[in-house]
Amino acid sequence: ADYYGLLGVERSATLVEIRRAFKKLAVTAHPDKNKAEGAEEQFQTITRAYEVLKDDEMRKKYDQYGEEGLKEDHPSNRRRGHQRWGSWQQDAGLYDDDEEIVTLDTQSYHSVVVESEDVWIVDFYHTDCSHCHDLAEHWRELARSLQGVVKVGAVNCQHSWQLCHNINSFPLRSYPTIVAYRRGQHHRPLVYGGVKEAQPIIAWALKQAPHSDRILKHKSMASLRPRPGGLSTLVVFCTHCLESMVDLGKLAVLLAELVSVGYADCSISTDFCDEAGVDEELLLRHYQLDPAAATTAAAADPTVVTLDASLSAQSTAETVLRLVPAAPPLNADELRLGPLARAEPWLVSFHSATRCRSRACEQMEAAWKQLPRHLGDLAGHFHYGVVDCDRDAQACDELGAFGGDAFPQVTLLRPAGPAAASLRGVSSPAAAAAVAVEHFHGDPAAPDLVAFAVGSAAGHVFSVGSEREWEELVEGNAGGAWWFVDFFAPWCAPCRRLAPAWRLASAQLAGDQGPGSAQVRFASVDCTRLAALCQRNGVQAYPHTVLRSPAPGGDEHEYEFRGDFTAEPIVRFARGVLTSRVVALTPDTFASEFQQSRDVWVIDFFSPTCQPCRHFAPVFREVAALVPKARFATVDCRAHHALCQAQNVRQYPTVRLYDQPDKGGGGYYLYRGHLNNAHMVSNWVITYMPSPVRELDRNTFDQYVVDSGDDVLIDFYAGGGWCGPCNQFVPIFKQLGTEVWDRFGVKSAMVDCDRWRSLCQRNGIQEYPTVLLRAGGKFTRFRSIWETEQVIDFVRRKKSPHTAPPTTSSHDEL
Repeated sequence: ADYYGLLGVERSATLVEIRRAFKKLAVTAHPDKNKAEGAEEQFQTITRAYEVLKDDEMRKKYDQYGEEGLKEDHPSNRRRGHQRWGSWQQDAGLYDDDEEIVTLDTQSYHSVVVESEDVWIVDFYHTDCSHCHDLAEHWRELARSLQGVVKVGAVNCQHSWQLCHNINSFPLRSYPTIVAYRRGQHHRPLVYGGVKEAQPIIAWALKQAPHSDRILKHKSMASLRPRPGGLSTLVVFCTHCLESMVDLGKLAVLLAELVSVGYADCSISTDFCDEAGVDEELLLRHYQLDPAAATTAAAADPTVVTLDASLSAQSTAETVLRLVPAAPPLNADELRLGPLARAEPWLVSFHSATRCRSRACEQMEAAWKQLPRHLGDLAGHFHYGVVDCDRDAQACDELGAFGGDAFPQVTLLRPAGPAAASLRGVSSPAAAAAVAVEHFHGDPAAPDLVAFAVGSAAGHVFSVGSEREWEELVEGNAGGAWWFVDFFAPWCAPCRRLAPAWRLASAQLAGDQGPGSAQVRFASVDCTRLAALCQRNGVQAYPHTVLRSPAPGGDEHEYEFRGDFTAEPIVRFARGVLTSRVVALTPDTFASEFQQSRDVWVIDFFSPTCQPCRHFAPVFREVAALVPKARFATVDCRAHHALCQAQNVRQYPTVRLYDQPDKGGGGYYLYRGHLNNAHMVSNWVITYMPSPVRELDRNTFDQYVVDSGDDVLIDFYAGGGWCGPCNQFVPIFKQLGTEVWDRFGVKSAMVDCDRWRSLCQRNGIQEYPTVLLRAGGKFTRFRSIWETEQVIDFVRRKKSPHTAPPTTSSHDEL
């Protein structure tokens, strides 16, 4: 069965979209509601699809191997019958159907919130928590009220337990917990401690937003006149002004740097309000100078526009933004000969009044006017402006506009080499600097534009604009570089999550002085515009990311990336492929290098004519990068048939691990798992690697940890096989044991809490896995994302000052 088709979602659907689809189906398809023949079997199939697709590991197996990969592991095989109608609601997130609220998870939280320049307020909740359900309607009201003012998010701690239990920037002691991240202070979030109702939280959240307190009090007609060259003025005339302060604060945020926001209290300044002609309890007026006269000292009287005071702050701001004149369009010749010629990045909005009539075009025009409010200290990272494609069609063609009806269109222009310049038909040397482009595919909102521009200006991603560019730059491989290509669709939510990490990874690899790092170029291909190109490259789901070698030939030159959507695994993957440690053994080197070695060896016996062998080759190179302590080799059994026959190799590929090759090489471990997943293979290798990690029990714990005085990193885990996160973390921790010993001289140990429950309870262990560092006589708990670099950074910060790495590499903790 097609699980995606059963739920009616795309293969690139997010967890929220999958839960939303299942929730919709469950309302009508559940056997308690649907009495048709076969309804129960049909609903069990739908439930099976949902259980698989909502679990990351199960979904990966299904995507790669179909239903065959799920037969032993699928949890629904251990379940009989069906759950009662409505039980699916407990599994769904409270805000999955609310577009104003961003549902955050372990993968997205850090990049979307912590690294953002926006103001965020986030609700950490659990679906079993009654107080969380009580807050839900208030949170929805808050999200609607603060739309565009601050970002509103929510974390379902039932699903993102790893994030909720390991976050270390604030205490998460109960549900719901509400926190705010202020601009420039995201490392120190504020925890809300007031009444959990909409209006008090709105007032508190508004205080965290910059400019919300910039509200002027007007007492005379002179104060209403905008100064020449200054901001226009928006004034609320009121008699019960306290009731208007929240909306005034929202308007001050929404119109910051464009319009001065203030109020006049007509219950006090009666003469002033009479002079202004105000005879209502609440009146909203916009005062603006004629732009042509605004630069002279003797400016004319301002234009006065009376607005509907009953509108929301967002609708009022939208109306005022339409009244604010747009900046004049860029002169294309000056653009080409000015900053672009000096190799300075430009964020350009390509505009066409005749071809851009959609709602998105209006939103982009408003967002463009709001850029100054969101730039802040980032203003020096890039220039920005508008190019009128009706007036200067040639400039739009040269500078990367798609043409046709593809509006609104925003592009980041960066310096590029002459090869790329010639492809876009740019003839002048000055214009050649403008041809490296990356197109914006997000929502028409100023914060998203700023985040894109800053990331793109620092990164090195090239948007492939045509089949010709692909053929000459990537397939033709001008310059003999490796190309890391992201095939995506603009509507695809995972693609949008990947985009900022893709830019950051391109910047890290370009700035890295390590071997081969400068050889990697990053590109993106929009499959909605270049569908035929994507089909030829076998793209079946988005995003599809591959690293292409500089010497194409056969299937082996492409290495597909399947890791997390963060920069660190992308960079690690690329470096691992570029600096491959896989050697090709011959009968001579098999005898001289392998059989005389005391190292752990992993050998891939293959045949060049074997299709699975060709598919496994890039995976094997990635495994070699993931496990640096082992040695990796291949044996070509077509070229060295006698050697493979002597080793009793009967099928291809055959993957073996030898831990004592110098003792005859006859003993080995055979890999019997899936060959498509590098992490599964690497975890298998790590299982047999020597490690300084020591297994402790109730008799050895105190001696090794408490009494020794040494720094010790300890993983408390459940070894019975039922704890999925424990199973995934064990091989990672075994590698960490080697890393922290070699780098810092910190010992490491593991405790199986299924066997030694009282020992774990004595140390306050309530969940698995739990990692503690014993340093300076006290325990410190690791609370962050379960990634290698995060744990290493934790040890670096918390270890004892006197702890030092071993003085000789021959020391063996075993």
